[in-house]
Amino acid sequence: MPPGAPPAVLSDAHRDYLNAHAIADGAIAAAGIWSDRAAIMFPWADNGLLTTQSRIWPEPEGGLPDGTPKYRWEPGHPLHLAAWRPLEGLPPDAPVIVAEGTKQSLAVASWAPPECTGSPGTGSSSCWTPTPGTT
Repeated sequence: MPPGAPPAVLSDAHRDYLNAHAIADGAIAAAGIWSDRAAIMFPWADNGLLTTQSRIWPEPEGGLPDGTPKYRWEPGHPLHLAAWRPLEGLPPDAPVIVAEGTKQSLAVASWAPPECTGSPGTGSSSCWTPTPGTT
């Protein structure tokens, strides 16, 4: 969120959608997920990189038009992983779980054992994410 922006709020409909996909409220709060009108905004942060990914929910009746991605990566930002849990203080041999997909990696961050913090919750965007700058 830009400096001086109002506090981020997640709508009840968006929270229910994320909870239904095994994403716990604690992971939602820790990741800083918010609503921007009809879009769920996911701030992907890792090693100094911060990129916002959006997902329209609910989808229009009949679904999104053909060729329209479900998730949109912020134009001009390089693709990168997200560390949904803090990495500070972990031993160098801490177990790592890498999950593909936004909701999948947040679900892992929600429920993986604490000793796996080395980064359940390291996630990659979907394999269908368009090339940055194309959407």
